[in-house]
Amino acid sequence: MSLIEDLLSGKKVALSRAISIVENREEGYVSILKQIYPHLGHSHVIGFTGPPGVGKSSLISSIAEKYLLQGLKVGIIAIDPTSPFSGGAVLGDRIRMESLKDSSNLFIRSMASRGGKGGLSKRTLDVIRLMDAFKMDKILVETVGVGQGDVEIINIVDTSIVVLSPNLGDDIQTMKAGILEIGDIFVVNKIDLTGGEEAVVYLLNMIKIGDYKEKKWVPLVIGTSTFNKVGIEDLISGIETHKKNMKENKNEDKNKKILLQDVSNIMDEYLLDKIQNILKNDPSAKILMDKVYNKEIDPYTASEQLLNKFYKIFE
Repeated sequence: MSLIEDLLSGKKVALSRAISIVENREEGYVSILKQIYPHLGHSHVIGFTGPPGVGKSSLISSIAEKYLLQGLKVGIIAIDPTSPFSGGAVLGDRIRMESLKDSSNLFIRSMASRGGKGGLSKRTLDVIRLMDAFKMDKILVETVGVGQGDVEIINIVDTSIVVLSPNLGDDIQTMKAGILEIGDIFVVNKIDLTGGEEAVVYLLNMIKIGDYKEKKWVPLVIGTSTFNKVGIEDLISGIETHKKNMKENKNEDKNKKILLQDVSNIMDEYLLDKIQNILKNDPSAKILMDKVYNKEIDPYTASEQLLNKFYKIFE
């Protein structure tokens, strides 16, 4: 059987290999992504974002454990910071999730952020699609700890969960113009700490003054404690309620917008590869770069000349 056939039939080795090929942009990765596209649409993708230290990994572990007990197939994508030395992932999240019992229905993949925006990796959507083709029931995506402007996760998941903690204090208010606008569900984790209930009330009051007519969904606020196993069932129930709401209120405009952004990103990558190839291998480009180095011309003039050359090649 081919790699794609093995992937579609549920073989973990094939999924792991396909992810490696796609993530590293090895030969044949485009063919893999093209072949799996007709098989997408099975998975419910749930994103977890929020500042560092709020307990996203522990929360995901608790939720995944519940899903596994239900007999569901669960995929976890943990975006870790990129090592400045190797360029690979600093596997902190993967280590924190090792408490999950080994299960044939569980697949965890750590990915290096590699300069991706919004706490994500540039390849996150591709990996989500591979897990979807694998027929994962739930795909849980954890971002690197992010700030108030990092909202890209909303463009690749079905349900967006913003995880906060009581010790954020006034920082919650400063984030309302950014990350707090993307949540379908807000979780105050570590609810048992001082200020936990107050944080829940604060978020509820903020939501009351928000305008959610366009989304057709009023965000939920749920308090949890992974240490004391509090609120996990409530959160899972809230996730399922949001999933049901999505089905009842299909947002075709949002789906088309996501696909348009995806096509744009693919074109950006394709064009950037072409440009870099010209810079590395075209003799005239090397001559221009020498002129820039010797200050015979400026970088802007060199860029204009190279772009004109690129346009002709593209035509």
